[in-house]
Amino acid sequence: MKAFLETQWSPEARKAYEEKKAEEARKSQQQESKDSRKKYDAQERARWRAAQKLAARASKPSNGMRDDPAYKVARYDAAGNRRSNVDMLVLMAVKIIRTDKNAFEDQFGVYRFPTSPVYAPRDWKLQAMLDTASLASEMSIREVSDIELKSTELNEKLSKVSTDIRKKKAFLGRIGSLYTAIEQWEATKEVIEALDKTPTDQKEQFKQEHSKEIENYNRAVGVFYKYSGRYATTPIMVYDEQAGKKVVSMENIAATLDSVVRTKEEIDKLQTERKQISADISKIRHISVGLALAQNDLFVHGPKYTPEKLQEIRNRAAAKEAQAISECEKVMEVEKEDFENYVDELLDGKIEEKTGFEVSKEGGKTR
Repeated sequence: MKAFLETQWSPEARKAYEEKKAEEARKSQQQESKDSRKKYDAQERARWRAAQKLAARASKPSNGMRDDPAYKVARYDAAGNRRSNVDMLVLMAVKIIRTDKNAFEDQFGVYRFPTSPVYAPRDWKLQAMLDTASLASEMSIREVSDIELKSTELNEKLSKVSTDIRKKKAFLGRIGSLYTAIEQWEATKEVIEALDKTPTDQKEQFKQEHSKEIENYNRAVGVFYKYSGRYATTPIMVYDEQAGKKVVSMENIAATLDSVVRTKEEIDKLQTERKQISADISKIRHISVGLALAQNDLFVHGPKYTPEKLQEIRNRAAAKEAQAISECEKVMEVEKEDFENYVDELLDGKIEEKTGFEVSKEGGKTR
């Protein structure tokens, strides 16, 4: 209240007040938009979880096509290309969803089961089918049987890549202490070199001043000996004939460091590959669920669908069509006198036009 009252006498205060209110309104709108997106995303995830459960309960998808003429889909597209069975299933589902959009609705069920794919809005169902078709094309799925084959192939790849990652991580784990020792050795070797050059009477004082560095160096060399056994392929400690003792092999240290760097790069590459394979597996599951929905009668027709109710609708439509045809085929009865007058007028050129219901020029009488 105080801030608002101040705006009545001070233009600066009014400007600051309006800017503050505008900022509060902007933040409030952003928060509402964020909350709305969160709510939508949560509903989408819940609906797809429900779709996965529905697909799991349903029988195994087949490539059978509905033979109802009302849902007919051309096998060839406008360019003359033959559509795959997967494309036909999706297109037929889209055709049914559009054709029966209001025939089997359940207004109360929408509120009772808001996350069920069966009660989902028509636009959501159509988008789900279009997404399925797009993913199937991306993953080269043309037959329903391709799903299982592709899934098996991807799972085998995932297993192999995961095994390779575990092996390489195990290798890094095994030489992890060696890698740390090399870092400690490189950080302290100059101190040891300086110790060797220090006069004998000053060595004790030097050791006391650099006790920590010397301790780390000795610990690192101890690890070097551990990794320089008989069967080591790149031993760090090697015998030097000139020195008459084992010394650190700079060449093998470089090889070890290169191996660690290369292994880390390979792990990063394999993890990227595993991420892509996992994404492809997710797409295959999405396609499988989408095709299961496409063959679910309640999903495509509507939650209140039954074969009997569909047949009833078809019978009513057929009866209406027959009635319309019957009315068009009716022939008007013409009295003998009217017919004779009509012939006379026709011969005399008094008929204005012939449309099936001719109009006489005299009196405008319809015949």
